Amino acid sequence: AFLVNNMVGPTFAEIATAVEESTSPSGHRVTMLTTNGDPDREFELLSQMCEQRAAAVLLVGATPTDPAFSERLQRYAALLAFVGAQLVLCGRPEDPALPNVPSVYYDNHGGTLASTRHLIELGHRRILFLGATANHTTAEDRLRG
Repeated sequence: AFLVNNMVGPTFAEIATAVEESTSPSGHRVTMLTTNGDPDREFELLSQMCEQRAAAVLLVGATPTDPAFSERLQRYAALLAFVGAQLVLCGRPEDPALPNVPSVYYDNHGGTLASTRHLIELGHRRILFLGATANHTTAEDRLRG
């Protein structure tokens, strides 16, 4: 299952395509689900994937930077493990409390740092960052860069 807040933007579409293309040859099918940022809907959809015996649930997108989210991830991982499924994070940093949950995370900090340095090398001195939602890993990492 591919679980995301919303399917807006080319990044999520490209990730979804790659997931589908990599799982299809083995006979697996990908169910794509959107949560609209609602934690209750996220849990409901994840529970449905457990009932349907999904092999894995890929949580895609930025992560809130609060302890409550980490606690939710721990519940999700335990629920999925109970039915023999794997939780995988994509676009979300590793959670130290979940050493058995793999994470594919982009170097948001390094990417914006390199971009900012390039602009400075070109002589630009007034650089504006238009970020995403506050208190989310992607936005915070990019702002640091």
